[in-house]
Amino acid sequence: MVYLVLADDEFIADNAAKSIFSELSKKVDDEYSNEIIEAMCTTADEAVKACAAAVESMMTVSMFSPKKNVWVRNANIFSENRAAKSQAAAEAVEKLVAAAKSLADNQDVGVVISACGADRRKKALKELMSFAEVSDLKASNAAQACQKLVLQTCEKCGVKIEEDALYALVNTVAASPRMAVSDTERLAAYLGFNGTITEQLVSQNVPVFGEGDFFEINTAFYDGDLPAALSALHRRFFTDKNASARQILAGLVNQNSILIQI
Repeated sequence: MVYLVLADDEFIADNAAKSIFSELSKKVDDEYSNEIIEAMCTTADEAVKACAAAVESMMTVSMFSPKKNVWVRNANIFSENRAAKSQAAAEAVEKLVAAAKSLADNQDVGVVISACGADRRKKALKELMSFAEVSDLKASNAAQACQKLVLQTCEKCGVKIEEDALYALVNTVAASPRMAVSDTERLAAYLGFNGTITEQLVSQNVPVFGEGDFFEINTAFYDGDLPAALSALHRRFFTDKNASARQILAGLVNQNSILIQI
């Protein structure tokens, strides 16, 4: 079986692929039959080597077990970066896809490929998607993807989270999936992995990370949902007493400019 995980964020792709690979690994007794190939490449040579290593791993079965699982991790060979543009790299990717295709119906070999920022127009990726079980985690905006990840983490940790606390947490960490998961796990541990994460708990224990993009405020405002927009404003300034309104105003001005042109 072949599994393909696509996402705009590296952490989201990695987290989802890890979950699939972990489940596959439970069915294999020989630990050496579970192999991870790092495919984050910066040069064409690295891309060729990574693809070759992945193909070799897929096609090599241990003498102690007929089952094999391979995770081709952080594969940026499907993106538009410099490493993937050379002819040698393109040919290596095609060989990788061909090897994966030959195992699509093999129940003893599991292949997981995770890719961030993949160009879905690429011929090799389209071919891979035609036979793989695809998890396309591309979200309409970063907040939605981050909220989903927080809810999954809460379920995993055995805690609940209030709706306002969810929005506050995502906004406080600027929709960073890695920070959101880390802070959710930390809050769950604080609660003893039992209870509910509240907005107050978030405001008291989660530091502001990066610069928020105020997507939620703008979206609610231009959807004509004034209560939601006011609630988003309240959460933003409740979680950061020193927050500036400059970015909010800039976002509204930019949106107005676009609407005027339309």
